Amino acid sequence: MATTDKLGQPGVEIVNSYELRVTVASGPFYTALHLLNGRETVEKTPYSRGKTFSFFIREPGNYRVKTFTRVPGAEVSTSVTDSVRVDGLRDIGVPKDPWPIVLAGINRTTAAALHTVNDRREIAGILDPTGQLVGSKFFGAPVIGWDDVAPGCALWVPKGLTIDAGAAEFEAFELETGARDVLSAELFRMGVMDVYRKSCMLYELDLTRGATYLQNFIFHHFSCRLPYKVQLGEGTRLGYNGLGTVFHPESIVGRNCLISQNVTLGSRGKTDDMPNLGDNVYVGPGAKCLGGKIGSNVVVGANAVVLNSVPDNCVVAGVPAKIISRDMGSYASYTGEPV
Repeated sequence: MATTDKLGQPGVEIVNSYELRVTVASGPFYTALHLLNGRETVEKTPYSRGKTFSFFIREPGNYRVKTFTRVPGAEVSTSVTDSVRVDGLRDIGVPKDPWPIVLAGINRTTAAALHTVNDRREIAGILDPTGQLVGSKFFGAPVIGWDDVAPGCALWVPKGLTIDAGAAEFEAFELETGARDVLSAELFRMGVMDVYRKSCMLYELDLTRGATYLQNFIFHHFSCRLPYKVQLGEGTRLGYNGLGTVFHPESIVGRNCLISQNVTLGSRGKTDDMPNLGDNVYVGPGAKCLGGKIGSNVVVGANAVVLNSVPDNCVVAGVPAKIISRDMGSYASYTGEPV
């Protein structure tokens, strides 16, 4: 049965606004700590001989620390500190969303930038420096004039477009690989699948230069060759953002597949034998799929080389790849199929 006394009574201090640092008195005993927010236990430490512990506060609250002290040959003793108010880091004064954007120019470069960031940033309007199209729409965004640019908006201008901005500040951007500008900064915040989906959208809208820019960004930033012509099904994802993975432009991949890192989906020069994967396919790291259609609910082992068609519901491995199992229940966590 536990007892309550002052043995191991900790000292508590708030550091860096969100770190609750606890220092336990020295002695020949083991200590475990529970962090309490009100009556709720939010974090625990195991018993140790440590004397300093840190709890990083994620939510504002009134915190206490309950100490469990264990001395060899004696009962466990407990103690609780006084309540300490911790507000944590709440990003006071930092807006949750950046300023709205005004994109300048009615052109393909502006259209590509609009579709790249419109689901991540608020688009306040498209500035027509000539004033000829003010009041119309450009891909759903209102076309505005200089008088309509609200204070506080971020003005993005395609490099090479001449505008008379007066005293207004603006940021230039371009669709060039390696550029370090406001557009590329937005791309650096996205995952490979986000950028790929955007590239496909631009290609479908005949904004090919923008699609190529995003395709090249994927290659240089993620070390992944993922052309916008590749067809990836809903729910399909790439391990480690596609690191080292190469897709033939004519590749077709079904739904809910997982393509691991360093995979190649290619061909052996046969125009009628492009990579084609079914649904719920797992392709292990380093695998090469170079010929034949791969069915659904298939596991391709790491470093396997697939040269021929693979039926549904099987596991293949080796060089060249051969079926090694049809017991898919053992591989349900790979394909997503129920056990």
